[in-house]
Parts: sequence; C-alpha cells; structure tokens
Amino acid sequence: MRVSAVVIGLGMAGAITISAAPVAAQSVDPQTPGIQALPWDPNGTNADIQGSDPGPGAESPDELDDAGFAREAAYAGNAEIALGHLAEGRAASHDVRAFARQMVADHTAVANRLKAIARREHMRLPAGLDPTDQQTRVALTNDEGAAFDRAYIESQIEAHERAVELFEDEAREGPDPAIKQFAADALPTLQHHLAMARTLGDQLQASVDEAPSDD
Repeated sequence: MRVSAVVIGLGMAGAITISAAPVAAQSVDPQTPGIQALPWDPNGTNADIQGSDPGPGAESPDELDDAGFAREAAYAGNAEIALGHLAEGRAASHDVRAFARQMVADHTAVANRLKAIARREHMRLPAGLDPTDQQTRVALTNDEGAAFDRAYIESQIEAHERAVELFEDEAREGPDPAIKQFAADALPTLQHHLAMARTLGDQLQASVDEAPSDD
C-alpha cells in the first residue's frame, strides 16, 4: 500500500551518505546513516526543477507510480525543510533546535539526490508546500516556547511515520531501478529521524509530567 503525505525533499545523483549535524540531547543518537548533508538553498527547495506542479493528491496512494512517489516525496521534503527552518528560529529547547538543524541538512541532501534523478528522467516536481503542510506551518507559527516544541516534534513523528511507510513501499515495489534504489538508500535515514523524534517527544512529555502543578 502506498501512502500520500511524507517527509523528504528531492535530489543528488551520487550515493546517499548522510553526515548530519549532531543533536544535543544525550539520549538522541546524533549519527545519521546514509546521506551527505549539503547546504540549504535559500532560493527554494526545487527551484532548478523544470515543469509545472501537478498539485498534491492527483493520485490515490494505491495508484502511485515512480513519478507519483517522487512528487509525494518532494512535497514532504519541501515541508520538512520549511518546518525545520521555522523550528530553528522558534523552538525553546536547544535539543529541538538541534534536531531541526539536522532535519534541514539531511533532507536537503536527500532533496539534492532526487532532483538529479528527476532531471535525468524528466519528472516534474512541486516547488512548494501542499495545502496540509501549509496549514501545519501556519498552525506552528501560532505556538511558541514549550508549546511550539511539543507541536513541532509531534508533527515530525507523524510525518516520519508516513515517510517510512512510503519509502518502504517504493523500495520493495518501485519499477524504476534508480528511484527504487534511492528509496532504499534513504530509508535508514528516515527510520533514524523517526527514532530521534520519538525520543525527543518522550523527553518533552516527561518535562511536562515533572513540572510542578499550579494547584
């Protein structure tokens, strides 16, 4: 079964080797396997990919082909990078800010690899956020402090759960060898991100549970 919304950007034709920025929390493993992180492009996640944006939700999850997978991965990655930058500036927790920096670095590296595949195979990729991710971004801008941290990390857990399912499906069943290999190579990174997000979520919840009552 294919899934629709995810987390990841698109690009770089070389082998995926992630060398990510460390996350400060001691219980979060800072080493991310698989993809070499590259600098964030302030001019836009997919500015160099030509072609019109077909829009989100054009196909149901069960109907996604390789191009559909690439499009959904692009939307998810655009969101991941945009939300990571937002969290870098708004998060109260140092650990959450460090996690956000790593998400930007890792997902930009993934984006660069898939962009190159898309150019070679003449795929059209979206340049912005889909409506659901845009709503998430707007909602997060209304939060601040610890409330922002919890909402951001919760969104990361949900997004990476969807990403892992999407990439597992493509890695098993994708007919295009290059895209299938891309999905297989990126999957350990997504699984690692999900574990990191869950750990941070547990830490943030523990802080809430341990906070003195106002009673």
